[in-house]
Amino acid sequence: MVHFVFVALTTYQLMVSDIYARQICEKYIGKVTIVSVGLNERPADHVSYELIEIPYLNGDKYHRVIQRLVYGGRLFRFSKLSGVIRKEDKTCLFIFNDNEPITNKLLRIVKSTNSNLTVLLDEGIGSYADTREIALTTKQKIRWLFTSGLGSPMQYKAIGDNPLIDVAFVSNKELYASLRKATKQKVFPQDKRALYVKSDRFLADYYSVKKQELKCDVVYLGQPFYENSEVSKTEADYICKVFEMVPSNLRIVIKPHPRDQEGKYSFLEERYKNTTVIDNELAKLPLECLSNIIGAKIMIGHNSSALINIANSFSGIVCCLTYRLPCAENMHKVWMNTYSYSSYDDSMYSSVNNNIFIPDNDNDFIAIFNSRISSNDIDDQCDNNDFNILLTYCLETMGEGEE
Repeated sequence: MVHFVFVALTTYQLMVSDIYARQICEKYIGKVTIVSVGLNERPADHVSYELIEIPYLNGDKYHRVIQRLVYGGRLFRFSKLSGVIRKEDKTCLFIFNDNEPITNKLLRIVKSTNSNLTVLLDEGIGSYADTREIALTTKQKIRWLFTSGLGSPMQYKAIGDNPLIDVAFVSNKELYASLRKATKQKVFPQDKRALYVKSDRFLADYYSVKKQELKCDVVYLGQPFYENSEVSKTEADYICKVFEMVPSNLRIVIKPHPRDQEGKYSFLEERYKNTTVIDNELAKLPLECLSNIIGAKIMIGHNSSALINIANSFSGIVCCLTYRLPCAENMHKVWMNTYSYSSYDDSMYSSVNNNIFIPDNDNDFIAIFNSRISSNDIDDQCDNNDFNILLTYCLETMGEGEE
């Protein structure tokens, strides 16, 4: 019997893990566990998988040290995660494209047994980036030495570049398969529309969110450009220049990233009277599962993976990526440096609905607001069998058959 383990350290990761974990429980007699972080709400009792919650430890330097030491380093055996992976079990580990100490630790433990399997779940543009050949700065080298002493050395690369990954489940199979890191991986196509069709149950179980209408015309999607997720002068200047090009008669809703610090965007509400920041429980949720209730026809972000997901799932939403605008040049350099990306493939920024726009100048950006936009309904003609195909492969590879 296989033990399926999901590492879900953000709300988007939790949503995806919840949906796939339910599918496993419906099709296979086995144990399913989700490791998640800092939930304010517990799921309904009828959820059939095990949920292990660990505290949120990315808020400040002290807690990040504790995270590396206890949940990813030398004191791991004293954490509640120490018994999740057992040598006597066959384990299939599902992870996302992050570089968190917890994810790296569980990955190393799982792959210490060759018969176990690791699956990378697509999380957007980072999955298609090359982060392995970055020259470390002096500061980064010092941090690497310090974190090595904790037993969890800083990884200046995405976990998707790790050679311990066996399988990749990605929305753009053709692009991913062309990457160097995919050479020794089995790659399966993922239909993300199938996820968003099923997001209502996740919202109801974890956050008691029911469908409601958030009256707005435009959504600005926040991103954590810095490790501490605070707003810098560079980011503030960039956002203000973008907002000044949005017609003042359009209502803007700012959807913070789950890792953004509370109050990060409050200065925008004071400066722009047509702007509202989502600051309740909805701010913690993935934009992908809120799109049907937000009601906006235009969504703006720097280069967010969420916008790519939205564009490919909602034909009636225009998604605008601003990273090529002159006002975004310095911000894009910060983003590349923070996440140690040496390069990434712009072909990732595409949509089957032809509704992604990447303006090169201010005039092209302003023209987006004159676009004629159709309906905002999700396309429910999606492939709900994509994960079942992946699951069958995993079971067969590990010497198990579906029951």
